This record gives sequence, structure tokens and C-alpha cells, in this order.
Amino acid sequence: ASSMMLRREIPFMLASGALLIPMAWNGTLGRFDGAVLLALFGLFLWVLLRQGTPAPGLVDEEALEQETAETPKTWLSVLMVVAGVLLLVAGAESLIRGAVSMARALGVSEQVIGLSMVAVGTSLPELASSLVAVARRQGDLLLGNIVGSNIFNVLLVLAITVLVHPLDSSLDRFGRDLVAALVMSVLMVPLLLAGARRRLFRVEGVILLAVYTGYMAYLFVSPFNVLGSH
Repeated sequence: ASSMMLRREIPFMLASGALLIPMAWNGTLGRFDGAVLLALFGLFLWVLLRQGTPAPGLVDEEALEQETAETPKTWLSVLMVVAGVLLLVAGAESLIRGAVSMARALGVSEQVIGLSMVAVGTSLPELASSLVAVARRQGDLLLGNIVGSNIFNVLLVLAITVLVHPLDSSLDRFGRDLVAALVMSVLMVPLLLAGARRRLFRVEGVILLAVYTGYMAYLFVSPFNVLGSH
């Protein structure tokens, strides 16, 4: 991991996740909370764009022209984006319907299905892109994908959701899962710092996978996650 990511993006990810705990303290994530999260997302984008813009004279104009020439035509890119959005909307509707039915069939709460099967399903594109990044030895791209996705989900997806409709966020129902998400995120930092040249190896991957597997097992065996227990 680059020193910039360790100093900036990862702390920002941890801070945005930790912020949800005091926001959920009163039992509701409301529109004011959504506005705060959205403002923080705007700040994050501004910082990224500001620090990611190369100084004048440092841009390789010849390489830029070659890259532009190899870029697909604009109309094709637009068509692909529109098709992707339509498929995503249709897939999301099917995913939610199937998840609710599965929760009822298994006798567990919809919250558990959301934390497990729905979360895994929506993360599969990230998993695919991460495997490609690893195969090409682009470690910063891999970590950037994971860290950016967490920030995006909290500061944009959740923000827009609660701006449209406030959510019940009582800590007796969600506090455990918020803390678990924060702990898993924090766990990544010492593993990165302890690894040789700030890299994650298979042993660190096994540790993270074991923690996640244990958490998933707890979700399905805990009596608090059975339908009707809340």
C-alpha cells in the first residue's frame, strides 16, 4: 500500500465508518445525517481531485494522445453505461425479492440476509476487478477499489438513501454490525504495516477470511438473528 493511502484514504474510510455510530445513537438516520455524509463525500472527492491533478509540465502529451486515440468511441461508452444501469436496476429488484423470500424460508431476519448473501452478491463485481488487479500486480488499484467502495457506500449510497427516506438505525439492532465492520476495517491497518514493504500476503488473507467466516457463522447461529426475535 502506498504511504498516501495509509495516511489519507484508509483513515478517511475508518472515520466515515466510525461516524455512523454516534449518528445512529438516537435510533434514526435522518435527512440531516444524510446531508452531512453527502457533504463529506463531496469533500473527499475534492481532496482526491485536487491532489490527483498533475502539475503543469508533468503530463506526457504524446502518451496522453495515444491513450485518447485508443479510447472507445463516445457513443459506444454511453451505450454501455446505459445498458449497465438498466441491467443493474433489474438485477437489484430481483436480488431484493429473492433475498426477502430466502430470509423467510430460512427463518432468519432480513437483516442477516442483507449482511451476508446480499452483501456478497453486490460485492462480486468488486471481487472480479480485485482478482484482475492482483493478476496484473496492481496492488494500489486493488486496495483503492476496496477502500473507495467502503467510502462510497457510507458517504454516498447511505447518504442518498436516508435523504430520500430516514432509516431505523437503533444500536440494539445494528450496533453490533457497525462495530464489526469497523473492527474488520481497523484490522487491515496493522496487517498492512506489519507486512513486508506494506504488502498483504496469503497469511494475512487467511486471517481476514477467517474473521469474516467466523462473523458469518455467528450471524446464522445467533438466536438474536431469527425471525421474530427483534
